[in-house]
Amino acid sequence: MTLPSIAHPTPDPDPDGWQTRIRAVRRNEALFEYLLDSNCLPLTAHRVLPDGVLVVVGDVSDLWPWTELLGGEIHATELPMGLAHWSLHVAVDRSDGTPALPVRVSAVVLDIDYVVWDLRSLIVPSSGVRGA
Repeated sequence: MTLPSIAHPTPDPDPDGWQTRIRAVRRNEALFEYLLDSNCLPLTAHRVLPDGVLVVVGDVSDLWPWTELLGGEIHATELPMGLAHWSLHVAVDRSDGTPALPVRVSAVVLDIDYVVWDLRSLIVPSSGVRGA
């Protein structure tokens, strides 16, 4: 006689997804550190997240090496007192075939008149920023 098996649910080893997020951060951090080390890109601060990397550069001209290497487009937002926030949106391809790593490189623009035209030409037209 064979007894019926009683199904025992297997407990989820990662019920909140925190281990998955930690692995994603570590994978993103490894790719980002390789990108920085192999290309000497300027940055003031950065934060690696499970779904991308946020970078802050000290001067708007520091966006140029990022655009030269990775391309992308700049999204600009007007701020009070004549300032603007520029954010370069790029995606870094991975060699393992997983989705590209989104990277946002941000800078505050004090005066758009002193920004080289090559950078200004990368602003997405719908941004509505003066001088774009």
